[in-house]
Amino acid sequence: MQQLCYVLNINQSLIPVYHPHANPVERKNRDLKPRLAMMVGNNHTLWNEQLPAIRFAMNTAKCETTGCTVAYLNFARELRTLDDVTTDLRSVIHNDNFVPEFTPYLKRFERNMSQIKENIEKSQYRRKAYADKSRKPSPNFKPDDLVWPTETHQYVHGSPKVNVWCGLLYDYVVGPFFFSETSMTGNIYQDLLEIYVFPQNDDLEAVTGNSIVFMQNGATPHFSLSVREALNERFPNSWVRPIPWPA
Repeated sequence: MQQLCYVLNINQSLIPVYHPHANPVERKNRDLKPRLAMMVGNNHTLWNEQLPAIRFAMNTAKCETTGCTVAYLNFARELRTLDDVTTDLRSVIHNDNFVPEFTPYLKRFERNMSQIKENIEKSQYRRKAYADKSRKPSPNFKPDDLVWPTETHQYVHGSPKVNVWCGLLYDYVVGPFFFSETSMTGNIYQDLLEIYVFPQNDDLEAVTGNSIVFMQNGATPHFSLSVREALNERFPNSWVRPIPWPA
């Protein structure tokens, strides 16, 4: 992916996937939901008609961090309302829509952008310092140290469970695959092998040029007749059969 971005001259910017506070899309969704709830009220069928007004309000609201509106940062000018356009011509000049000399305007906008970037960096530093106050210091473990766990996780009887399967290779993981069924049968396990596992094994063998030896434990679904026939057809003499322990 990095090589592709380099060839196409793409500046890749990564964000924490499961951290909505650092995701600009999730932050805007957080701002959109309460405004949409206030504008729609009890009539939920007309929510799409309120989107232009909400978008205008969000684009013209000043950000606490930058001190500027979204419209100014994107268009280098403030947006005008319909009332400004029709009744107040002075707003054209006040909102920088009419610029007699463009070069001084661009220089002023460049200075503002530099100040905005500095404000963003200061705000990020303040948020980091605030978050670090509640963060515990990382333990400095060394090789051969004995670690005594202080927290234990106990299984609660009757709690919901999930069945998951994954294949482990020395440098690759096939899956994981999650089952919607709460109990596993031979037919379900056979469908997993033929639909998902076998095609991925074929791709791995084509790429690496090595043959895969399939090994599994002696669970009841793994040892059904249909599963053994499917494994014998896909891995002839190259899958490890479960051997029962002597009594």
